[in-house]
Amino acid sequence: MTRDTFMGRSIYPSGNRSKVPLGAKIYPVRPGKLRLQSGAYKEVVESFRSLLSVPSDLFDQFYHQLLVRYADFVQLIPEQESLPSHSMLGNALKRTYTVLKTIIPLLQAREGKRFFQTSKGARLLYAIFSAMLLFRVAKLFADKHIVLCNDKGQFLANWRYFDQPMTKSGRYFKMRSGDCMPAPVIADMTIVLAKQMMPELGFAWLAEDKVLLGQWFKALNIYDELFGVHDISLDVDALMHASHLHFEHEVDFTISDATLLGEAFWEWLCEHVSKQSDSLSLESDGIGLVDGELLFDVDRLVEAYAKERQVQAQQVYDQLAHLGISQVTGDDLVFRQLVAAQSHSGVVSSGLYAQKPHLDALDAKRFVGIDSVLASACIKNYNGLSAHDHLALDREQEGIFGRLVSMFVSRLSGGLDIDLTSGRK
Repeated sequence: MTRDTFMGRSIYPSGNRSKVPLGAKIYPVRPGKLRLQSGAYKEVVESFRSLLSVPSDLFDQFYHQLLVRYADFVQLIPEQESLPSHSMLGNALKRTYTVLKTIIPLLQAREGKRFFQTSKGARLLYAIFSAMLLFRVAKLFADKHIVLCNDKGQFLANWRYFDQPMTKSGRYFKMRSGDCMPAPVIADMTIVLAKQMMPELGFAWLAEDKVLLGQWFKALNIYDELFGVHDISLDVDALMHASHLHFEHEVDFTISDATLLGEAFWEWLCEHVSKQSDSLSLESDGIGLVDGELLFDVDRLVEAYAKERQVQAQQVYDQLAHLGISQVTGDDLVFRQLVAAQSHSGVVSSGLYAQKPHLDALDAKRFVGIDSVLASACIKNYNGLSAHDHLALDREQEGIFGRLVSMFVSRLSGGLDIDLTSGRK
């Protein structure tokens, strides 16, 4: 197929996928306005201006401001981790331009040439533009976990994407693959994020027409909600497939040696766990569920990985402590101490692990805990692991005050506009 030179470049460059762990790639956070000034993105923004034929001040305050906010949020993150060159920004611009170029003449033919100069037509045009641009934007998190980090890839904070874009949170980010958001949540979160990104005046304008507003909310997850009311049927997927509109985005990441081994070990561990049977246990496999956490024998598994990949185990261990996967005190991982669980009657439970020799053998090992939410998102078959109901974690050292302070600091760092690039204090 001959490529159309309308935008002059291809958004989908070919080439072999890198074997570098996804989490070892460090991406800079750049302002959306800067993103839209590069190459084909700048060209399509100008094409929107001529296609829409709206007054300059209306375009700048409603359309261009939304484009900038969208680019602020999605950066050059791929829509799917399996298609790294298909950025959500490029796909959204392509979808929006293709739909508008098709539907504008159809609506003008039905409603009259001056339809978009009326209040009803102008508002509908903006509703279609914004709904197509923001369509299922929460899909960004369907197969990836995104965190804020420093320029070395060391974890700083979880990105509170439901609160603000990364441009107000940090300077660098990284991603890890995993089933992080189910379809029903994607649909609901899309509405939350769309409202967050809409210009205040633009949303207020849509909200003046309550019927159109209701259609717009639905159109954020259903393509033809805004078309069907005008008896226009558009196959958006077919239009996208047939379009020769392409974009090329720059390769915009660096690879950090400071976390490369740690991230590679994490990917190895996820794959290792997903390949095991449902009968994994702490004693035989060094992996198991206790108190809702996935625990693993860090010494045993790091040594196994280091031997397999012929790397230094100490380096793997040191880097693992900076990934934000497990609880850390200072620069050291927090190790879990196992105790025999007590029954509701207060009697120590019976079973293999309640026998002191076995419990002592496990207690002598260093277990690292992974939060259940993160583990279930990143590790296949995680929920199939057998739970050890006869074991519990000794959390006395954490204390209720320490947990409350930890929660407070976590929320503080995630919600305020502070510099998150200076490293862990």
